[in-house]
Amino acid sequence: MNGEKVPVKVFTHPTCTSCKAAIQMVERLARDYPEVSATVVSLASAAGREEARREDILSVPTILVGRGRRLVGVPRWEELVAAVEAEGPAVS
Repeated sequence: MNGEKVPVKVFTHPTCTSCKAAIQMVERLARDYPEVSATVVSLASAAGREEARREDILSVPTILVGRGRRLVGVPRWEELVAAVEAEGPAVS
């Protein structure tokens, strides 16, 4: 994948009860796999709400992987890794 990182964004909100687990999962992914670039986007800010609007995010947590793979809710670890693998680099 010519050295590019796979972007992974997790959309959250402070009142979301399952968002913490999704954030921890994405942070672990970024720690374990250097080819991943992780970002947390909080809908508590105007900028976060605008980004969510652009990405058509309707619920939290939602995780976007690469060029449009979307996982709503807290996925299984294997499901998240498979989404990254499908974007190019081997992450096994």
